Amino acid sequence: MVRESPVTVTYRGIEVGRQRLDLIVDDKVIVEVKSSEQLPRDFTRQLYNYLKATRFEVGLFLHFRRSADFYRIVFKNDDKERRNASGNSERAADR
Repeated sequence: MVRESPVTVTYRGIEVGRQRLDLIVDDKVIVEVKSSEQLPRDFTRQLYNYLKATRFEVGLFLHFRRSADFYRIVFKNDDKERRNASGNSERAADR
């Protein structure tokens, strides 16, 4: 388990920056932790974007309030590769 772990963020195979993740478990799962009475409507967006931009496929969102909730998000690396391939098809044809 690694807390406040820096990871490389990529977009279409190009490194665009670095981001700190709350927690990484067994080098496989991103855990995002929030503590608030209410969550915004798009609260999973941040975790989903982390999954899209990194090599990780599974994320857990833990929300602590009067009763704890959790949400699991999965974004397979195969899906990422397919999206990148379709987005880069024009570039590949130019090479």
